[in-house]
This record gives sequence, structure tokens and C-alpha cells, in this order.
Amino acid sequence: MTTESGPAEPQLSALMKGLKVLEAVPAHHRISDIASETGLSVSTVHRILSDLVENRWVEQDQERAYRPGRRVQGLLSLLQNDEQLVRMAMPELQALRDRVGFTVHMARFAHNELSYVAKIDGPAAYQMRSRVGDTIPLWSTAIGKAILAALDEQTSRDLLKAAQLKRRTRSTIMSKSLLWNQVELIRRRGWAVDDEENELHIRCVGVALQDASGRVIGGLSTSALDHEMTPATIERVAPLVMETGARINKLLGRESQRR
Repeated sequence: MTTESGPAEPQLSALMKGLKVLEAVPAHHRISDIASETGLSVSTVHRILSDLVENRWVEQDQERAYRPGRRVQGLLSLLQNDEQLVRMAMPELQALRDRVGFTVHMARFAHNELSYVAKIDGPAAYQMRSRVGDTIPLWSTAIGKAILAALDEQTSRDLLKAAQLKRRTRSTIMSKSLLWNQVELIRRRGWAVDDEENELHIRCVGVALQDASGRVIGGLSTSALDHEMTPATIERVAPLVMETGARINKLLGRESQRR
């Protein structure tokens, strides 16, 4: 059986059909060409493109040709920024890992979401389950709580008010008033702790990262098993994490001046 564009369409979910069309747009700008490239019918491609245009993933130029839209361009820009951030910060992250002997993470904060962009495992035999690309909570991670403390008070309050807290472990803080008390403490001392709140038996110390304008762009942390990251160890490690964060912030300022 055939459709108006030729052979029967592949059995794909609506999401995968949309992604195939979006993937084809940079090289193929007409509906018929996109249909031929993806193996989808002209009518299906037209319907998907209409949705993508409406949501700014695709746009049409004056000649009615389809091009990647602003949201795609914004996503590419964000990925490029992440690559630049990681490349610039990597020597500092490696130096911190060597000094503390634990796993080091860096995360990007954008559109009120937090995700890992770098991870350097510590020298221990075990490895953290975390992966680059993972989205992590603001409320149960050291980086997340440090970011809440670094944001202006009204933004922090608004984020906390809108939050739907989910229990990650038995130690996850489920009271917004208690979380706010922690945010105020972190704001005074400059660093945050995740005390098995996001993953059992893992403790982390984290700080926020800011660009030259003072905008919060992410954070970094060091993590270890609870028997290694003792209260005494936290007191030793926290200043080192803060120093690393300050050096990366200074590098961000220099990068901004070059632009």
C-alpha cells in the first residue's frame, strides 16, 4: 500500500516522526524533499511542520522554504556555551579533584533547570551513578541549594513556592520552610551541603557559579561516600570548593571582557 508520497510510512511514534522532520530541515527546505528524506507522507510532514513552526522550532523564509527556527538556534547556542564553559573550567575542576580526592561535578543552570555538563571521577574504585546530561533537582543537591542562595531573594522564593518537592531518599528535606532556612544559611557562609538528600550514602559540597554580570549560570560540587565525607572533611573541603568557584567566576569575567 502506498500514500501520496510513495511507500507506506515507517511505524514510528509521533515524537520520532517529529524529530525526523526536524533533523531533515537544515538540509531539505521543501515539504516534498523532507517527505522524501524521512519516508513520511507529504500530509504528515505538512502537519508536523505546522506544529514546529507554531512552536518556533522551524520557520519559513520569504520564499516559503523551511529553516531551523529560533528555538533550535537557542539550543545550539546553549550547547556551544556549555562546551566553552567546560573547556574553560576543566583545569580548575581537575585541580580540585586532585586536591580533595573526590568526584567533581559541574552543572549548568538555565531556564530554571539544572543539568550536569562535566564530571570527573575521583580516584576511588567506586564511581558515582551520575552522568553528564542528567537533570538534577534544585532542592536536594548541593549545587541546587547553592544556586538558590545565590539568586536574588524574590527569585529564590518564587522557585521554592512553585516547587513540587519529591522524596529522593529518607533524608530529603520535604519542608519548604526548612529548605528556606538552609538557603539563608548557605547565603551567609557561601557553600551548600547535600547530606544524603539526593542519593543515599553520598554527601556533596557545592557552590554556585556566576558570570561577569553576576548572573547565576550553574555550580560545581565535590561528592563522596558518607563515611569519607565526614563533618570534619566537609569543613576542610568547603573552602577549596569555594576557591575553585571563585577562580572559575574570574575566568568567566575575563571571557566576557574578550567578547
